[in-house]
Amino acid sequence: MPKESLKYHLEGVLVVEGRHDVTFLSNFLDTCYAITKGYFVPRETIIFLKQLEDEPIYVMLDPDGPGRQIEMMLKSEGLFFTAISLDKKSARNRHGVGVEYASKEAVLTALQPFLHHQPLDETKDSALLELELLRTKITKLQRNILGRYFKFGTNLSSRDFMSRLRVLKISPNQIIEVLGHE
Repeated sequence: MPKESLKYHLEGVLVVEGRHDVTFLSNFLDTCYAITKGYFVPRETIIFLKQLEDEPIYVMLDPDGPGRQIEMMLKSEGLFFTAISLDKKSARNRHGVGVEYASKEAVLTALQPFLHHQPLDETKDSALLELELLRTKITKLQRNILGRYFKFGTNLSSRDFMSRLRVLKISPNQIIEVLGHE
């Protein structure tokens, strides 16, 4: 019998510095990601994070000066979050220092108090299945319209779009209603 593939689930949103961090983390961590894009944190990302009243926000930035500056900037925006720290030694390789260079074990250890273990083929509720079906029918233009309307960002990949719909608890009916008026 093949070994069951498992992913860890982090409820809420995980803020990281870049797309490479998301690529690495999404191999073993199912969550909604927000990217700061280095020092420049897009205004739409700040607006999206401020909408998350009931959802936890976790911030896992590179263990270096720029990472600390980004964390201070997020605090100055009035965001309440849990900072997840990686030690510099575990997040370093010959290419540099960063979340993307950390080992899976170092990341899971840092996130351990907040994680849930889940099978990859977890059963989904009917609203989530409806959203998944809608995803195949929604164009990039429509994703941008919805992102502006619900203030969670534009130019998102299909996966990021879906995770933001889930974390904001936007129903298929709300999507149909918004797109029906456009």
